[in-house]
Formats: sequence, C-alpha cells, structure tokens
Amino acid sequence: MQKWNSVAVVYDNSVVIVYLNGEMKKTMKMSDLGGPPVYDNNGADMLIVGQDNPNAYGAVRALSYYPYAMTEQMIIAYSNTV
Repeated sequence: MQKWNSVAVVYDNSVVIVYLNGEMKKTMKMSDLGGPPVYDNNGADMLIVGQDNPNAYGAVRALSYYPYAMTEQMIIAYSNTV
C-alpha cells in the first residue's frame, strides 16, 4: 500500500523549518548551517530533490515553489488537502 507524505521546507533568510505532514519536525538557524543553500549545476537552473540510492524507492507526486515563506497555518492547510 502506498502512503504519500507531505514535506515542506520554509526558508525565510534566517531560519529553515522542515515540516512533515503538517507537523514541524526541525528548525535550523542559517548561521548554524554556514549560510543559505547554494545550488550550482554548472549554471543550469535546476534543483535536485532526493538522492541516487538503489535501496530507496519512491516518487514525487507534486512539487510546488512559493516566492515567499509560507506560514505554519498555510502548511497545515495544504497538508490536509493532499
């Protein structure tokens, strides 16, 4: 039986917050991470989600990007619709 999970990562220039199925799981300060994430794929505009692992199986059903930090209430509401 398949089970879908809703994962949300919020970045607001100083803090990264990770949610799983609408529940906050981890908060990290950017200063503790050494600065904001940098994605460089030889200039290609690409974001890779996940890793190449032959022991893991799964799929991404939907991926959304918002140009603003979603609030916890927005994430909970979205998680309840998927």
